[in-house]
Amino acid sequence: MKTYTFLLAVLSLIFLGTLTTLAIEPIPISQNYQYVAILSGDEAIPPQNTGAFGKAFFGLNQEMNQISYRVEVYNIYDVLMVTLRLGSPGKEGSLIVWLFPETPPPTPLKYKGLFEGVLAEGIITEDRLAGRLKGFPLSTLIQEIENRRVFVQVDTLLHQIGELRGQLLPNP
Repeated sequence: MKTYTFLLAVLSLIFLGTLTTLAIEPIPISQNYQYVAILSGDEAIPPQNTGAFGKAFFGLNQEMNQISYRVEVYNIYDVLMVTLRLGSPGKEGSLIVWLFPETPPPTPLKYKGLFEGVLAEGIITEDRLAGRLKGFPLSTLIQEIENRRVFVQVDTLLHQIGELRGQLLPNP
């Protein structure tokens, strides 16, 4: 009986230690990217009460003529588009790059209903710049990101002015 009690106590400590480790571990962020945005409804303008969340990663190639990106979203419904926008935290911003789809949204929706996972991946080159950055070199976008004036916005059918948003920041 003592052996059983001792074994149960050891297993309980191991299990609780694992739970504690999982609870305090931050969201994994890829080290291959220089910039990251944590996407939430709290950052949207106006703030949105949503169970959706996500993260976006951006990285420069060595020649600094391409930016690779990856956008992951979870618990989100009927995504219309994902865009990069030029604007300071807490302020509305203007569209500067289509991330999903790469051109204005098609009808019908590409993913109807619940979506979870990688929504968009690709490469941004200066020919993909739009709006206020159209015709500018990619270095202009890079400078705006460095100045923390670029954010990722995810629009849905329910929240067409943004359900998720996150400012692009240097990867910690």
